[in-house]
Amino acid sequence: MSAAPREGDPSPWGRIDYTVRLAEGITLVSTPGHGGVHLSPERQAALPEWARSIPSGFCPKPVWWEEDCEVAVPLLVFYDDIAATDRVALKERSIYEVAASQYRRTEVAL
Repeated sequence: MSAAPREGDPSPWGRIDYTVRLAEGITLVSTPGHGGVHLSPERQAALPEWARSIPSGFCPKPVWWEEDCEVAVPLLVFYDDIAATDRVALKERSIYEVAASQYRRTEVAL
């Protein structure tokens, strides 16, 4: 496996503050403003064709998957490889981020 991103490395969202290894070749990264999941070349190659063909929306795929929505794809594909505790934490974080985002949009509209 190739080297995973580390603290201080660049990401599509800025310099990485911290990382969490979810499984071999799957690394959660966080920056001051955002984050997502980085896939190693081996994990990218293991993605099914439908996942590899998803157009880049918020970040360059198949390497990076942003944390709010796009991350669902690699987490679904590699679900069984990620520890149950990490899966629960990621679900809770995603639900929180989506809810907070919707709240902020509503607040701005008012």
